[in-house]
Order: sequence, then structure tokens, then C-alpha cells
Amino acid sequence: MSGWVTNVLSVSAFRDETEVYDFIRQTVRPPRGGGPGSFAPLIEFSNLRDDGHTRSGVLDVEYLNLSVIYKHDQVRLVYHFLTSWNFFALNIDLFIPSFQHLQILHLAMDPSSGVTRLTGYQGGKVLFEKEVMRDLGKMYLEDLERLPSSGHVASLSYAQIASMNREQFRLFLSYLRQGRPPEGGPPSEIG
Repeated sequence: MSGWVTNVLSVSAFRDETEVYDFIRQTVRPPRGGGPGSFAPLIEFSNLRDDGHTRSGVLDVEYLNLSVIYKHDQVRLVYHFLTSWNFFALNIDLFIPSFQHLQILHLAMDPSSGVTRLTGYQGGKVLFEKEVMRDLGKMYLEDLERLPSSGHVASLSYAQIASMNREQFRLFLSYLRQGRPPEGGPPSEIG
């Protein structure tokens, strides 16, 4: 594949704010065997190759952005990232059993083929898969990236995510709920 694959991962139906933090820590966490401070992104993807073996990989931290949307007392996470090849299928083991109730939508737009794949997950299972061509894929992408007309939104970089502990994240969500998160500053500064 040539070029980068654009990925958007939308996650909703969280039960509480602690669960939001726990999900972020499951998807953006230190690498296996990494020491203190050696964070690397671990939104894991897998893809079954023709030989029957599963190929896995991680996204590049440089391209990770996380939008936290707070609307009607509900939090939705939207991960934006690029991958160097098309990890069409999520490694859904990440979401079993702790996050079975979450609603997860993954969009992967592959510029080399012009195909966009949409996959919905809930209960640790694939609910639907759909492939659409470039123009319709762009419409889906724009819809996922559109900010709500009401509610509050904040974007977090990988460094900001990595710097948060549970209490700092709780404070961050509290400020976001009130519509006054610190602009551009790391969440740790709000405490």
C-alpha cells in the first residue's frame, strides 16, 4: 500500500468518567516491557493475512489526536490517527470483557484503493462491516469529525494523555462538562 490510511475511532456509551479514563489507558499506554516514562501508543490493530496468520501493529504517536466530546452528560471519544497500512479489523480482545457494552465505530480510509471501510462493534463482536467508495467515505469521515453544535469538545495530544493520572483526568472532565477546559494547556495544568 502506498500512502497513509486515515483512521477514525468513535467510542461511546460509557457508564461513568472512570470508565472513560480506563478505556484511554487500555488504548494509549506504555509498551510491553517499557520502563517508566517510555510511553508508546497501543491502539492495536490486526489483520488476517493470506497465509492465515494475524499481522498486528500500532499507530505512530506523532499522528494521534483524541477529541473528548461532552454532551448531555455523556462522553464520546474520537481518536484520529494514521497507519502505514490498512489494519481493517480492530483487535477486539482489547474490549473484552471490561468494555463489552461500549459502542465502537471504526472508519478506515485507504487512499491507494479509494475504499473506506466502516466497522461497528459492541459486546466484543462485529455488528456490521461496510465498504464504500471514496466520495461516500469522505462524507462518513466528515460526519464523524463534525463537532457538535452543542456540548463541549477538547482535543488532547499524546503527550497530554500520557501525562494524566486518574484524578487529573477527572478534573479535566469536570472542567469540560462546565465548558471551560484550559485551551492548549496540558490537562495536568487544570489541577
